[in-house]
Formats: sequence, structure tokens, C-alpha cells
Amino acid sequence: MMNNKEKPAVSIIVTIYNQENYLQECLESIINQTLKEIEIICINGGSTDDSGRILEEYAKKDSRIKVITGENLGQAHNTNVGIKAATGKYLGCVDSDDYIDSYMCEILYNQAEEKQLDVVKYNYFYFKDDPSGKVRRIYNMRQIIQSKYYNVVSNIEKDKYFLSMCMPVWSGLYNREFIINNNIWLNESKETSFVDNGFTFQVLILAKRMCYLNRALYFYRTDNKNSVSREKEPYRKLRCEYDYIRKFLEKDEERFHTYINMYHFYKYINYLYVYSITPSEEKQKVIQQMAVEFHEAIEKKEIDPTTYFTTEHWKDYQQVASLAK
Repeated sequence: MMNNKEKPAVSIIVTIYNQENYLQECLESIINQTLKEIEIICINGGSTDDSGRILEEYAKKDSRIKVITGENLGQAHNTNVGIKAATGKYLGCVDSDDYIDSYMCEILYNQAEEKQLDVVKYNYFYFKDDPSGKVRRIYNMRQIIQSKYYNVVSNIEKDKYFLSMCMPVWSGLYNREFIINNNIWLNESKETSFVDNGFTFQVLILAKRMCYLNRALYFYRTDNKNSVSREKEPYRKLRCEYDYIRKFLEKDEERFHTYINMYHFYKYINYLYVYSITPSEEKQKVIQQMAVEFHEAIEKKEIDPTTYFTTEHWKDYQQVASLAK
């Protein structure tokens, strides 16, 4: 256990809003990490349930826990508050309805130190509780182009296929100085959602030393009805997030021309996802809006179909674009 004068090796940021049913499991998994030199920054965004009391009890028992209480200004805002408050050499995030492997911090910290990484990514489990009380876990192996990329230090400037776009902020450990020095933040606009997209896009473009571990260290809950991932108007909110990403690219002309094609590919992939979860009565409206955006990208000649896009992807993209009125 570190003393008050020592800086933590890792800062773990937990944002909370009305998660009394899952918060204890989450905190237990963090305080019982094999790496003890950590700080746990809990941002309570105006919870109206018992979450505040649970946080206070844990903070009394473990001096590594810092509780910051604020208003319900959204997960992006609260995560940014946590990043600013962090003092660890590295930082990571855990959603308050999820939990982590007891070795997670130790494994990631050792990898980051040994390889001098800006970011280290890892795999995870989906899980949910079933009526029998058992926990069902499904291993999520990221679809990296080739398995040879695991445990290799590189970046997408050297190899555009180095990493698939593993979006969740919680799926990585980040060098804090890298994040602060590059001014990387989550989009706090109330008009957006899926804010992992903008954060991760910036990280992947700006990081010089990244590594991906073929090991599941995180447990992502899929049966929480209060999850912030269950959004209304998903297309509109994702479009707002990609406007944020485009503005980031436009700040640097070389960066824009280098990554605009990647931008359109991942925008396309994520648009397909939000289309799939859009209520049936709204799908026609959404496909028309997608068609206008896709048509405009083609007209501006911002897409190179020979990279990122497969033949089937490009055919589908053109078909949607042809629906533009």
C-alpha cells in the first residue's frame, strides 16, 4: 500500500450515476487489484439512489479512494473531471456497472513500463446475470486483421491496419502525460453520445507507441437497463460525435488528408450499428440521412475504396449513397 507522499502507478476513474445495484461489485474488483499502488477516483454525478452512501463507506475503508461529487452533467464530463484529478503515471476507466480482473492493473502497468507505451489495449468479456444466479460470460476477441499484431509495439502511422477500432475508453490503459500533453478529452456536448468514438480516434491517431494484448481483463455488463449505452436518437447523437472527430482532423491539414478515409470507414461501420438499433418506424428517415452524408463524401472525393473498405463494404456504401434525394 502506497503512502501519502508516493504518486500512484495507475489512476482508475469510475463515473457513477444511480448504480447502487452494481457499484459494490465494481469497487471490490478495483480495491483488490494485485497492484496496490493505485488511486481510485470516483465521480458521483448527482446520484439519487444509494450510490453516494456506498462510495462514502468505501472511501472510509480505503484511503486510495477519492470521491468527487457533482451534478449529473454526463459521463463524458465526469470522465474528463477524473482525468484532470488523476495523479497516476497511467490512467484507465471502469464503468460502475462493470468489473475487472484482479490482475488487470498489474499486467497493463508492467506492459506499459516495459515497452514504454502511450496506450495498451486489451480484450474483454461480455457478461450478464441469468435468472439462475449464474453469470454468463462471452469472450470478445477483437477482430485484428492478423493475429501477428498482438503484443507488437507500433502505431497506425506505420501500419494503417495495426489496430481495429476498439472504441470503449475502458478498453485501454493510457499514459497520463500523453493524454494531457495532446489535449485529448471526451466530447461533453449534450447533443452527442457514443463519446468513446472521439476519444479513441484521437488516441489512435496521436499515439506513437501502442500495444494490444490478447487477454481478456475486463467484464462488460450487457443487462443493465440503466446503462448510458441505451440511447434515444442514436443516429443523431452519433452524427454529432463524428462532427466532433472531423473538427479534430480539420485542425491539421496533413492529419486531415491522412486520416479522412479512415474516418469515413469507421463512420460507416458505426452508422450501420446505430441503424440496426434504430426503431423500425424511424429506419427510413435514418437511411435517407445516411445516404446524403455518404453521397457527399463520394462527391468530395474523400474516400479511397482500396483501403479499409472491403469490396462488399464499398458496394454497400455506394448503394446507400445512391438513395440520396
